[in-house]
Amino acid sequence: IAFKVPLRESICSRLPPNSRFTPDQLLQRIYNLGLVIDLTCTDRYYDPESLVSRGVIHAKIMCAGQQIPSAGVVGDFFRAVDAFVMNPANDGKLIGVHCTHGVNRTGYLVCKYMIEKLSIAPTTAIEVFQNARGHRFDREEYVSDLQRVDRPEYPSECRRFDGQYVSNLQGADWQGHLRDFRGVGGSSSEPLVAAARAPSNYDGYGDYS
Repeated sequence: IAFKVPLRESICSRLPPNSRFTPDQLLQRIYNLGLVIDLTCTDRYYDPESLVSRGVIHAKIMCAGQQIPSAGVVGDFFRAVDAFVMNPANDGKLIGVHCTHGVNRTGYLVCKYMIEKLSIAPTTAIEVFQNARGHRFDREEYVSDLQRVDRPEYPSECRRFDGQYVSNLQGADWQGHLRDFRGVGGSSSEPLVAAARAPSNYDGYGDYS
């Protein structure tokens, strides 16, 4: 599930009512959220405890804006998703991903996972994300990079696990993987192929990291 960054009440109070989006609103709209991957490069937007205290894991992967995510960020994202999906206790729970606006960095990594791990064609992955999110990529370089299907950096070997394709972690401890991403608290077999329309309005947000 892709969405714009939720904001603490003290920040939201300065925004127009139709631009406000808080952690409480997020959890009201997506009741079965199990993991939130936060790609912003700051901790000021909201307190992760507002999610953790309600049983949602919060994983922080700092991803710089306005540039293609590095191989390290892509690898961290893949491992965080795979570790969560591989835990049977998370069946039926969803993974949420956000950067600032929930479009460029979020869309790139969601599409990258679909392409590299689920063997979905780049054009299809991009179309699925944009249609579900309700917003198109703002930066053409993200789209162009996703369409390069011959990149060798990311292993394509996968195995079947509970109806989904995930990377072969060779029995690695999924909890340990999540701890590596500052993930705390809480406990989806659904991969990141859907995006939430409800909180899609990102007007009023500045161009922050």
